[in-house]
Amino acid sequence: MAPTPPCTHTALRASPPRFPHSEGDDAGSRASSPSPTRERSGHKELQQKIDRMLQRALHSTSKQITEKLTKEICDLGHRIAELESKMDNAVVTLNTHDGELDIIKDENLQLMSKLENLENRSCRSDLRIRVFSESVTDLQAFTMALLQELASEARVVQLHLRALERPYLHAHHNSNGSATPQESQTRTLMADSTSRMVPVSRCSDPCLPGSRKKFGSSIHECCYDCIPCPEGEISNIPDSENCMKCSDEEWPNEKKDRCVPKLMEFLSYTDDTIVAVFSAVSILCCLLTGVILGMFIHYQDTPIVKANNRNLSYLLLVSIMLSFLCVFLFLGHPVDVTCMLRVTSFGVIFSVAVSSLLAKSIMVCIAFKATKPGSSWRKWMGIKLPNSIMSVLSMVQVIICVTWLSISPPFQDRDTHSYQGKIIIQCNEGSVIGFYSVLGYMGLLAAVSFIIAFLARTLPDSFNEAKYITFSMLVFCSVWIAMIPAYLSTRGKYMVAVEIFAIMASSTGLLGCIFFPKCYIILFRRELNTKSGLLENRG
Repeated sequence: MAPTPPCTHTALRASPPRFPHSEGDDAGSRASSPSPTRERSGHKELQQKIDRMLQRALHSTSKQITEKLTKEICDLGHRIAELESKMDNAVVTLNTHDGELDIIKDENLQLMSKLENLENRSCRSDLRIRVFSESVTDLQAFTMALLQELASEARVVQLHLRALERPYLHAHHNSNGSATPQESQTRTLMADSTSRMVPVSRCSDPCLPGSRKKFGSSIHECCYDCIPCPEGEISNIPDSENCMKCSDEEWPNEKKDRCVPKLMEFLSYTDDTIVAVFSAVSILCCLLTGVILGMFIHYQDTPIVKANNRNLSYLLLVSIMLSFLCVFLFLGHPVDVTCMLRVTSFGVIFSVAVSSLLAKSIMVCIAFKATKPGSSWRKWMGIKLPNSIMSVLSMVQVIICVTWLSISPPFQDRDTHSYQGKIIIQCNEGSVIGFYSVLGYMGLLAAVSFIIAFLARTLPDSFNEAKYITFSMLVFCSVWIAMIPAYLSTRGKYMVAVEIFAIMASSTGLLGCIFFPKCYIILFRRELNTKSGLLENRG
């Protein structure tokens, strides 16, 4: 129920009192005043008009606002796009500036290196200028002394001339009674030149560059002897009292008046013929090993190849091939990386090879024992045991090498004292214990393999490799035992040559003693490469 407006209450309170009137008046009054229904319908129409007007106003206002907002959103989108394009341009410009900055940094580093080179050259030039100025000063002193000696000799000659001219002048003076003006002028000039000459007195010649003064050889203090500078020292100025020692990287020339760089000594590919010989032999042996490996793979199903674990034979051939290739680590200018790989590489490779031979020897013994009825050795037959033996024994050498490289690895060393005039570029073992541990473990494996193969050489088998392993280990041990005194008694590149010869000789011994007999049977005695042939050979 709607509240009554306040103006209605005011009208009721101010209205006058009603008086009785007639029916005609009532009817007229009802006819003149509108009915409530019409007033309500008029109010509804007015309200509807007002609502329509409000809706139109709201629609037009919302449409304008929407258009305005849409326009502003489009403007904002354009601005955002412009800002994104500007940002992309700024990123591209920044990247360009970064590249230019990197180029400027590189150029700055190059300029700094050039500046350092120029400073070094400037220092060297200053040193040369200083030496040249000292040489010029000494040359001036020597020239002055020479001029003084020439002046004294000229004075003596003039005195002799005056002595010879006196009889003639005396006779001429007596004949004429007075001297001529020319004679007086000549006599005056000779007297002036004689008074200006200073006599020089020396009992020793000046010492040349490359020598020094030695006092005390005469009773006179001003006298001395000139003796050559000792080895490794020079003198670049005359009359030097002391000689200067050259640096460790330099050595005096033949005249001993300046220091020259020492010769670098190592097994060079360009200067040493023996390097070409080692390279050619290593490549040929590596190719021969590869051919034998290919032959074994081709004939892998034949009895001679399958006898005594062909997988170990493949591994042994690969190890021998790698041992020939590791020779190239010993050739050329040594650096830290090659120094670390030299001994460790051939130590691990030879440990794998000798472990394979040891596993083969052990399998020969086990195979003989397993042939007896009821033997418990049959459970050890198969490929797991030799593979395990080879893996474990090789892993021990790997652990030794890793420990050595972790504690005190080999490095490049420059020996400047063993030879005069030479610098030996060589590899320093770092830890002598690590070096001899690698060689000692390899020798232990070779000795154990030799002993087991020697004991199993007479065992009956279809193809007993023990005797071939015995010969190969005999060659291997002989080479390395002979290498030790030769290695300790040589220096420089000859010591490296001894190591290379030992590696190649031992690898060739393994290849020839073990695989050449098999290759001979495969290629030329094929009737033996059968089960019946092997059984006949066994008998």
